[in-house]
Amino acid sequence: MEAFVGSWKLIQNEDYDKFLRATGADEEVISVSNVVRPVVTISKDDDVVVVKLQSAIGAEGFSFRLGKQFYHQKKDGRYCNVVVDLEENQLIQVEKWDGNEATSIAEVKDGKLFKTIKFKDVTAVQTYMKI
Repeated sequence: MEAFVGSWKLIQNEDYDKFLRATGADEEVISVSNVVRPVVTISKDDDVVVVKLQSAIGAEGFSFRLGKQFYHQKKDGRYCNVVVDLEENQLIQVEKWDGNEATSIAEVKDGKLFKTIKFKDVTAVQTYMKI
């Protein structure tokens, strides 16, 4: 978990618009996501992981315990049941809503954080640089 702690700036968004479109996000959310480069700060307080996102359009955040389900409202307004686990140096996040499921796998390699997000037959990759 320690490898993920710190601040990370989004530097590349590959097919994220396709992912958002597949999940039913509206075009305004997709357009904004194509240009915004948020900074994600991950910290840990005992067994609680805290994630904060800061961008030109605002800030948001959430916290969770590894392996424990929590509810989270996404940028597009939908609510998800979410579980995040740490397995072999990967943070694996599973989101479920309205009979749908999306999975993201985050891993740190060569000083960058790579987040691979899958929904149905769409895969997106976000790349972050530690700042």
